[in-house]
Amino acid sequence: MNSQIRTYLFTVSAILLLGGAVLYLTQWFVAPYLFAVGAAGITVCYLTESVVGLDFRQKRLHRFNVLSGLLMIAASAFMFKGKMEWVILLAISAIFQTYVAFVGSSRRNYPFIFCLISRFPFLSTDNRLRHICRSGTIHSEYRQ
Repeated sequence: MNSQIRTYLFTVSAILLLGGAVLYLTQWFVAPYLFAVGAAGITVCYLTESVVGLDFRQKRLHRFNVLSGLLMIAASAFMFKGKMEWVILLAISAIFQTYVAFVGSSRRNYPFIFCLISRFPFLSTDNRLRHICRSGTIHSEYRQ
C-alpha cells in the first residue's frame, strides 16, 4: 500500500475510532459500527506496513502496533455485545501505542538532544557531546 494512502486511511480510521468511542457514551446505535470500521482501518494500516529492512527492535515495536490493532478489533466486538470490557481493551491498546510512539522515536532524536545539551555547559561538561554535534556520529558509549 502506498504510504500516502496509508496515512489518509490511518487518519480517517482514527477519527472514526474516536468518534465511535465518544458516541457510544450517548448510546447511539451507529457508534459500534464507526468504532469497528476505525479499528479495522487502523489494523489494516499496521498489517500492510513493510517490515523489510527493519532491525529486531523495530520489528518488535511493529508487532506491538499489530497487537494494539487486534485489541481494538476485539474491543469493537465487546462494544457490539454491549459489554464494558471494550474500555479495558482500548486502554491496553492505547498503552501499547504510546509505548511504541515514545520508544520508537527516541533513537532518532539522540543527535538533536545531544546537540541541545552541549549548548548548555551547565548541563554537561562532556566534550564528546560537542564532537557529536560537529561530526554527526554517535560514540559507542551513547548508543543503546
